[in-house]
Amino acid sequence: MLLWEKIGEEEAIMGETTRTVDLNAHVNNIECQIETANNIAKAVIAFDNLGYGTITAIKFIAQGFNSFGDAVKVNGQDKFFLIIQDISIEKNCHAENLRATLPNGDIRKLILEESQICYADGTVSTYSGRNDCSFTLQTIEEDDIEAVRDEYNDQFEYMPIELDAAWVCGCGRCNGRDEAVCSNCGSEKEHVLQLSTPDYISELKVKHEAKEQERKEQAAAEEAQKAKARKKRIIKIGIICVAVAIYIVFNWNINILSNRTTYNSAAEMKTALQGTYTHYYMGETVSQLVISGDKATWVFNDGQTIEKDIEKWNYKRGIVRTSESPLVVNKAGNLERGNTVYKKGQFKTPTSKKSTSTKAYESAESGFSVLQVSDVKVSYNSSYTVCTGSVKNTGKKTYTFIEVKGAFKDYSGTVLDTDWTYVVGSEGLAPNESSTFRMSIPKNFDVTSCTVSVYDYD
Repeated sequence: MLLWEKIGEEEAIMGETTRTVDLNAHVNNIECQIETANNIAKAVIAFDNLGYGTITAIKFIAQGFNSFGDAVKVNGQDKFFLIIQDISIEKNCHAENLRATLPNGDIRKLILEESQICYADGTVSTYSGRNDCSFTLQTIEEDDIEAVRDEYNDQFEYMPIELDAAWVCGCGRCNGRDEAVCSNCGSEKEHVLQLSTPDYISELKVKHEAKEQERKEQAAAEEAQKAKARKKRIIKIGIICVAVAIYIVFNWNINILSNRTTYNSAAEMKTALQGTYTHYYMGETVSQLVISGDKATWVFNDGQTIEKDIEKWNYKRGIVRTSESPLVVNKAGNLERGNTVYKKGQFKTPTSKKSTSTKAYESAESGFSVLQVSDVKVSYNSSYTVCTGSVKNTGKKTYTFIEVKGAFKDYSGTVLDTDWTYVVGSEGLAPNESSTFRMSIPKNFDVTSCTVSVYDYD
């Protein structure tokens, strides 16, 4: 509830609201509870700051009573000063749980009246006594409210009033006659009172319709930009996928060939591979392979032989093709078929080979950690619920095509809708630079917050 909704006495009749407020008050709705322990009484105080500045100290005129309602004197006096210091109560905010030790432990009830206020700018205001002002507020017509709020702010609900000693803003706050700005919503007096001018609301409605058309066109342009960005992103992803596939195949091929012997021609390969190759198991000869011309002959220990024609000398990939599984020429110039290795010549023990490869990885900063979202705010206009905020690059490099996604939530945290937008495009966001963003969904007053996160970037 806004503070001005609680100020003074109020009576509502058929779209009209009658209020009585104290024009001299700087705080309102003063409440006090008494806590006692070890014969020490403490006052626990709460009040509303009416918006003239940030309160740093407050002095009350206090009158104490015991449990029977008898007045408790302090230093022989019925009333005494009660001071609370070293506080910071922002404009139009509620202060609570402010504690002060009472000078008499018998006090069980305390009546407080404002005396003086210290503000953060160093000024001190003194309460000059109650000065009641009564007025009747007229609710703005339902057909006019959207146009009025579009011109002023969403707190406007009433037609403004100019009184002899005060003026009442459209938000309902009663301000002193000499106050140029509303202490609640910050609207300028001259602009607010213009609302009472004949035909001004009609002008606002025409202006509102033009703004609505402009917003619709802007929304359509933003949607077209998003569609273009989506298409661009799909194309970019496609290009990246193709590039990655080519890179993988290329490196796979390089890795394969790095473990093989290749040749400049089929004739060179054929000449180099002529001869006998032996397969060993636990140091013993198991079989031999003889390459002679375009023939490959396997000779086993039991005397069995198998002869196959060599169908192709694939010199570029180091492969000898027969009707059986192909033979691969490894880096040592030996032949391999699966896990079977045929070593050239007559070796009594197989030699081992080791291959090592290392790949260094450099750690890099992540845009998700250095692109910081801040100043997220949710507002409403006549057609949309809008989320605005900013993104700052706290990293060490420039990021482009930064996208953010917003989850619009109700008071319980349930996501009601989502939207996304670009913060920057190809121009990029350099280190320590910030950029604002704006997202919107169809108007929904159930939305109370929006959680924004970085969705993508380059």
